[in-house]
Amino acid sequence: MRRRQLGGAMVETKSYSTHGQALQGAVLGVDGLSAVPTDVVVRISLLDGIEHSAVLRSNNSSFTIPERITNGELAVSYWRMGTIHILEGFDHLLFLLTLLLIVTGIWPLLKTVRSCSC
Repeated sequence: MRRRQLGGAMVETKSYSTHGQALQGAVLGVDGLSAVPTDVVVRISLLDGIEHSAVLRSNNSSFTIPERITNGELAVSYWRMGTIHILEGFDHLLFLLTLLLIVTGIWPLLKTVRSCSC
């Protein structure tokens, strides 16, 4: 296990052996997460190259590794994570409000948002 501080976050990397058993359908959870107001980002990299990501919170402290995920399901999960990230971040909302005040028109606004590295 590797653990390091990165900004205001603790990054922990662990590797597990399943002794040949498949992980699809397995439930991954964080003990005690329901009692604290924090988020845990989980990234699972399988040996066959497939990766899964999830954000665990106090009200949703477990993740079931899907049997098979389609590109559409993957896109929806990233859209959901990104939307929650933006809506929960006061600084993101303030940035977007400021852009609305200085950029006129929908297309210039979309180009500005797309080109920034937020």
